[in-house]
Amino acid sequence: MQENKIQPVKLKNGKWTFKNPNGTLWSDIYGEKGVFKDASDFREGLAIVYLKDGTHTYVDTNCNLFKNSFCFQDNFYNGVARVQLKDGSWTFVDKNDKLMKQRFKDIFDFYCGFARVRLFDDSWTFVDKKANFFKEKFEFASSFYKGLAVVVFDGERKNIDKYQNLWDDNYATLFRAIYDKPEHIYEIEESLVFDKKFFRTALSVIKQKLEDMREEMSEEEVDEYRENLNEEIKCKFAVVIDAIRYDIKNTNQDKEH
Repeated sequence: MQENKIQPVKLKNGKWTFKNPNGTLWSDIYGEKGVFKDASDFREGLAIVYLKDGTHTYVDTNCNLFKNSFCFQDNFYNGVARVQLKDGSWTFVDKNDKLMKQRFKDIFDFYCGFARVRLFDDSWTFVDKKANFFKEKFEFASSFYKGLAVVVFDGERKNIDKYQNLWDDNYATLFRAIYDKPEHIYEIEESLVFDKKFFRTALSVIKQKLEDMREEMSEEEVDEYRENLNEEIKCKFAVVIDAIRYDIKNTNQDKEH
């Protein structure tokens, strides 16, 4: 049953039900179980429905309701949805009706695999769908965009990547410039290519881009993309790697002497 063809329908008595692609109404099939105070469109196989007690929950395309109910909730996005519990706290729920154990003062959607969350002490951090947190707390945090988020850390504005590396604005600008098309790294000026910090940034960009692509592409497509990266990148990266190894080797020799 295709979710985009199941439509919410308002009944003459002001209540809501759903209409299947063949025109049959849930109210006729499921009786009162298929009738709601209000209902939304289906997203990712689930729709928001309003119950008689004033709370909300989710229903699937076969009229199976979540056992959990909420004061407020959003549509599902990439397999999870943000919900507000009866005590006013926020958390995430997955499609199996499983709530994340942690509770938050406020939460936002997942981008690049992480959601920004506000803790009860008013600090901010990031969490993934498996409830793994960033090790640091921040005075403020934005959502991730093109591989980076803006944070305020120890009173200073920084940019952070999903590997929890903090970057200043100059490197953040380069990061975002090459995020969409990492194969264009070879166009960066030679002087920047030989900068070790930029080299780490570039590798981080490519690694993150490939991981992000896995959410939208098959493993085979991602692997093909990786193989097709411009050969000039590989050559320049090889040169940079050799340069870094040379510096490390010389540094170690100096320490020995």
